[in-house]
Amino acid sequence: MLIDVDQALDQTVTVYNRANAKDVGDKSDRYVRKVLFPCNWQESINRTVDAAGVVVITPTIKVQIPASTADYLPYPEWISSMDDHFTASTGDYWVLGEAAEADTKAEVLAAVKNLPHCETKGVRDLRNNGGVSAPASGALKYASIILVEGV
Repeated sequence: MLIDVDQALDQTVTVYNRANAKDVGDKSDRYVRKVLFPCNWQESINRTVDAAGVVVITPTIKVQIPASTADYLPYPEWISSMDDHFTASTGDYWVLGEAAEADTKAEVLAAVKNLPHCETKGVRDLRNNGGVSAPASGALKYASIILVEGV
């Protein structure tokens, strides 16, 4: 059973997809901005203890993008049609809300500096009846989404 997540989500997220320099024939990586709506942005704090007994606090972000929000392609397919689609891979930056255009890593870092943001550390394609950790309502338990996790 899938639900209409367009009715359940109301957040806008901006992704800066990183195009590797070797894939685009440039001297440095290039970033392509895409604004996505509707989405879900969840922040949590992980507390762990390292080997020396020091408590380490790490913020974790989960971004849930419904399959209907935009055209998702895995990176190898996205690289040939960057402007029409989005991808999710290590090195991408995600921002809560709509953020400014940026093409280089320095520009991206400047654009996200004072906004809630994360860098992609993991991606799961759950478009085929995947289950995710749902918010309190449980509405997203059966959603068809792309799940991005970052710090």
